[in-house]
Amino acid sequence: MLSLFVKISLQLSRKMLIISQLFFRKRKTWLCRIALFLVTLLISVSCQVSSRNTTTTSVMTTQNGFKVAVVLPQNVDDNSWNKAGYQALQVVKEKIGAITTYKDNVDVPSGQPSQVFEKVFREYAHNGYDFIIGHGGQFVSAIEKVAKEFPRTKFAVVGGYAGNNNNVGGITYEVTEAGYWVGSVAGLATKTNKIGYIGGQVLADGLEFSKFYEKGAHAINSQVEVSVKWTDSFTDLEQVTEITKSLIKSGIDVIMVDASQLAPTVIKLAEEAKINAIAPFTDLYPLAPQTVITSLLIEYPAIYLQATTLVREGRWEGKLYRFNLKEGAFRLAPFREHLTPEQLTKLNEVKQSILLGKVNLR
Repeated sequence: MLSLFVKISLQLSRKMLIISQLFFRKRKTWLCRIALFLVTLLISVSCQVSSRNTTTTSVMTTQNGFKVAVVLPQNVDDNSWNKAGYQALQVVKEKIGAITTYKDNVDVPSGQPSQVFEKVFREYAHNGYDFIIGHGGQFVSAIEKVAKEFPRTKFAVVGGYAGNNNNVGGITYEVTEAGYWVGSVAGLATKTNKIGYIGGQVLADGLEFSKFYEKGAHAINSQVEVSVKWTDSFTDLEQVTEITKSLIKSGIDVIMVDASQLAPTVIKLAEEAKINAIAPFTDLYPLAPQTVITSLLIEYPAIYLQATTLVREGRWEGKLYRFNLKEGAFRLAPFREHLTPEQLTKLNEVKQSILLGKVNLR
């Protein structure tokens, strides 16, 4: 509307100037001088308004230059964990209009030294990225070091990292709630009263999840026995095969695997043994429909969006941000008749208790 006004004013000014010059070209009277003065004044005001409008547009363009980068351990097409980070970044690009980029395969083969990670994070910080996210707990040491070199850049670790109370924070789902909820599923579904949990590297989030997986199972089934095992790797298929076979031999009939690259192997072994499995991060029901009870689906787009908004609005505090069930940070995939109506009712009661804060998550 303002732009239209400016255009009309300028056009009118030009016409008035031409008319006045034609009308008074032969008579340099005081009336001519007044007319010319008024025309000049109108042109001046119009130009000033136009100048202010141009400045506003420039500010808007600058704000839209907010830059976000994500560093992924493995290939985005290899497993659900890395794909989740990539897809979350695309949502940030779409919803916020940020300039985005990513680098994958940074931790291939797994167990790369911190110096390899530091180089990637340092490059993004040097290139002026406002918010740099490391999609995994293995990036903590590298981010801590690079963040000291670039104190004005904001960094995040996807996982249970406490933050430095400055420019580095942790972003994750509320693992206590999720672990409790999934443990309740396993406690309801077991017929042998023996369930298992397999994690990858021993990191803060995994430890918290496994702890509340046990609590949730015991709360809904006091007779259940829970076996927790760790592979110390997110990619060691030989190790996870041995652990899974050992757990199956011990009599478990429900197993939760909390590592996306290990999940297909565990689910295949569970299918062969005719026991049930709970998958992480992506709905893996199509992989073994008779085996996969449900999958824990982490809504990383919601987590990334909320974290990026905090940074963009200047509210980033460099602490651990845990986004919960009420905030839409995670959900369970459909059960597809693996649970009875009575079991589903009980599980819904657990969910409502979590939402209402009635569950002791300490």
